[in-house]
Amino acid sequence: MEFEGTTIKVSHPAMVAYFKMHGSGVKDEYDLEMLAQTGVITEGDITQLEEITVEETSNRKKYIDDQLAQISTDLQAVEIPTDIQQGIEQIREVLKQQPFTGMMDSEQYEFLTVLAQQIQKLGSNQETIQDIFYKAYDIDSHLQRPFQTLKHFKSMCGIEKE
Repeated sequence: MEFEGTTIKVSHPAMVAYFKMHGSGVKDEYDLEMLAQTGVITEGDITQLEEITVEETSNRKKYIDDQLAQISTDLQAVEIPTDIQQGIEQIREVLKQQPFTGMMDSEQYEFLTVLAQQIQKLGSNQETIQDIFYKAYDIDSHLQRPFQTLKHFKSMCGIEKE
């Protein structure tokens, strides 16, 4: 597209919506509203966004569940001391070795103690580990957020297709 003598690359509106839906800023919400008001988003675009959202969320859930299964496997591979404090410390050490801890700050590292206490109390089988982490990190809510954003965007576009 030419604009005042400059060539500007224009993205498909659904692609713009996709990236704005993944943003977390107030400007992203505003941009989605403005995009919806243009009327260029079609039911086909919404269907495509829904399909991508389902696939991404499924992949994200699988990745999380695989990581939690690995934590369970790693915990079951070590002997946890029967002394509660020593057991919590041993569990905490196993958790510190997991990939997700690489991005933690010192306050988040302290949260590992809370998780270790829960694991010490409830056990380290895969189902229990999933339950502890899903509750602690509100994972279900995070997995549903893209669907909520998409539903809101559909509403802004005036597309009520389910």
